Amino acid sequence: MLLHLPIVLSTLIAISILPARTVDAWDAFDRDAKRLCPSHHLEWLPDIWSDLPEEFERTLPRTLKHRITSQENFRRCAREAMGFYCEGLVSMTAYQRTGILERFTKYTCRRFVCTEGSICSDKEHP
Repeated sequence: MLLHLPIVLSTLIAISILPARTVDAWDAFDRDAKRLCPSHHLEWLPDIWSDLPEEFERTLPRTLKHRITSQENFRRCAREAMGFYCEGLVSMTAYQRTGILERFTKYTCRRFVCTEGSICSDKEHP
């Protein structure tokens, strides 16, 4: 048993110095939405991710917009055949990296309420 102690200790040390897994931006958005506005059911939002990030970014100061733009890499979405899931993820990942993902979630909570899958009302554009 004592022979295995160095292996166990080295494994524990390695685990303790490895960086923690970052939470995927979609998961973080979903978690925040369920905490901030659970009755809005944002997980039911239809594929609106082409316009929503752009509309949100219009509310931000110019310097913050530049920080977000420098984080976004839409080239990784070149192979996406349909929908805007990839673009939404790129934008939300940039928001996560710049520390404003929760702000984006709050913005989305103020805008949308979904009553069932893909049936959502936009409070700003009724």
